Amino acid sequence: MALYPISTSDRMEPPGEPERTGVEWMELCTHSGACERLYQMFVDDREHIGWREDMARILKCDDCEEFDDA
Repeated sequence: MALYPISTSDRMEPPGEPERTGVEWMELCTHSGACERLYQMFVDDREHIGWREDMARILKCDDCEEFDDA
């Protein structure tokens, strides 16, 4: 009789997808153009390098109720 190992170890599972950043959520959303225009109307900080990350953080793109990727 052959014995086969049975494992429920997490090491046997493929790694899960990494968590998306706010910028990645924003880039996938069809409303991102409107959100960017709104941000630019109230905050003009496009001169510094991390403005897209700041915009996604301020607008809470990773927790947006209006997210649409259709």
